[in-house]
Amino acid sequence: MKSIIFDFDGVFGDTLEPVTEFLTKFSWKSKSKVRSDILKLLMSNRQETRLQRYFKDRLALKLETYLVGYGNCLFEDRLKEVSQLQAPKAILSNNYSFICKRLLGSYTSLFDLIIGDGEADTKVKGFELIFQNPKFAKSSTIFITDTVGDILEARKVLRKNQIYGVSWGFHDSELLKSYLTPGHILTDFKKLTLIDSHKAVSSLSYA
Repeated sequence: MKSIIFDFDGVFGDTLEPVTEFLTKFSWKSKSKVRSDILKLLMSNRQETRLQRYFKDRLALKLETYLVGYGNCLFEDRLKEVSQLQAPKAILSNNYSFICKRLLGSYTSLFDLIIGDGEADTKVKGFELIFQNPKFAKSSTIFITDTVGDILEARKVLRKNQIYGVSWGFHDSELLKSYLTPGHILTDFKKLTLIDSHKAVSSLSYA
C-alpha cells in the first residue's frame, strides 16, 4: 500500500471562515476582500517577505487561540475515513504544526509525521523532510491537497499523477481540475483503502 501526504487546511481543517474572520480583525479591508486575498494568495505559494513572516510569527499564538475558541474546525468525517487506512500517513501544511496538532486533538495519532511552517517554510522543503523517513518513498507516495499553489509546488517534487485534489477545500473543484490529471478530484477518502498503485487511485470517487 502506498504512503499518503495530506495538506491540512481545507483538507482536514475547516478553517477558511475562521481564518478569514481572524485576519479581518487586523485589516482595514472588508471580510469578503480578505477572503478573496487568501484564495488569490493560495494560487502560487510564493515565498513570504520578511515583513509577512514577522507578522505571521507574531500572530501564530493568537490564531491558535482563535481557532480553538471558534469551535469544531475539522472535517471529522474525512478524518474518520482516514482512520481506516493502513498506509503511512503524513500532514504537510503551510500552517504551523502546533496549530494542526491542537486542532486535530486525538486524531493527531493517525499520522506518522506532521510537518508545518515551523519545520519547513516551503512545501518543497517539507517533502524533502518527509522523504527522509523510510516509510515514505518519493516514487510511491501520493499528495492530497485543496489549493492550486500546493499543486504547482508539488509538481517540483512529484509526478503529476501522484497529486490529487479534494472537492470540499479552499479552492473549488472546477478550478483544481485545470491543474490536475483527469479524475484526480476526490469527493471522499472512503476508497483510499483500495490503494495499491497510482492506477488504482484513479478509479476512486471523484467530482
